Amino acid sequence: MSFMPDVTIVCESCNGLRFNKETLMIEFLSKNIGETLMMEVDQAMEHFSNFPLIYRPLKFLHDIGLGYLSIGQSSSTLSGGESQRVKIVSELIRNDMIINKDCKNIQQHTLYVMNEPTTGLSISDIESLVAMLQELIKSGNSIIAVEHNLDFINQADWIVDMGPGGGSCGGNIVFQGQFKSLLDKSDKLTSTQEAVQNFILKK
Repeated sequence: MSFMPDVTIVCESCNGLRFNKETLMIEFLSKNIGETLMMEVDQAMEHFSNFPLIYRPLKFLHDIGLGYLSIGQSSSTLSGGESQRVKIVSELIRNDMIINKDCKNIQQHTLYVMNEPTTGLSISDIESLVAMLQELIKSGNSIIAVEHNLDFINQADWIVDMGPGGGSCGGNIVFQGQFKSLLDKSDKLTSTQEAVQNFILKK
């Protein structure tokens, strides 16, 4: 049946709430677990505003532009861009602090390698994404990203441009440095320099 499209049917027993009657009888802040999971992130932020451990990850989701998602939404219904941002939020939460065996707070430093993290994102979503990645960097982490979006590249501390072409015509470092330095190159070896000029003119 793998060639057939997925079909979703609402459960007759729980009416799509995914829990049995006994579980749904238990309420917290006037909502049962089924009703809670149906709330959008922005609604849940207000609902759990006095509970920092719940509020903080919801705030991350809001800040990265996912406030419209239901907190119980299935991961299979997320777009590629949404999934990528959810992963970033999970890393932000995980990297806040870890507790070692002596119960002392120690910071964990991680190198993240990303492939086209802006795929499918709008300009405003890219701005939110960059802000979240800056939070990871401020926490002592490092990020390497393969990216072609100039709004994203403009925020990089260091750029390595590979070329001059693709495939067998590429593989060489034709430029490395900061964003504005791309304009100082007299030889336009790749389309990146040309695109940067147009980007600067538009700005």
